[in-house]
Amino acid sequence: MRKNEFQEWERVCAACVDGKVAGFCTVAEKDELPDKYMFTPFIGFVFVDEAYRGNRLSEMMIQNAISYARGIGYEKIYIMSSEIGLYEKYGFVKLGDYETIYGTVDQLFVKTTE
Repeated sequence: MRKNEFQEWERVCAACVDGKVAGFCTVAEKDELPDKYMFTPFIGFVFVDEAYRGNRLSEMMIQNAISYARGIGYEKIYIMSSEIGLYEKYGFVKLGDYETIYGTVDQLFVKTTE
């Protein structure tokens, strides 16, 4: 994000409360998986500032990201996470554990954009 290296369709979605950025996530072609995996697009960098947690902002951002992906023609969207039980609440299904480009292992989740 810092380098602003986004493709034309990739996005940063921000949640604003009273004119302040309370959280954000990205919709991008790749995340932390090696190039040998063809999964795309990804929701990434889901973050909500501590002062705004508990207000379902991450859920709203994720739903917005899913709607955006559907609107540009994607039937599925993916997310990598070490969180247990979080993304399942939003309808994501775990595909498995995958080694990342950082040498760690994270869970890969998928959701249809229907």
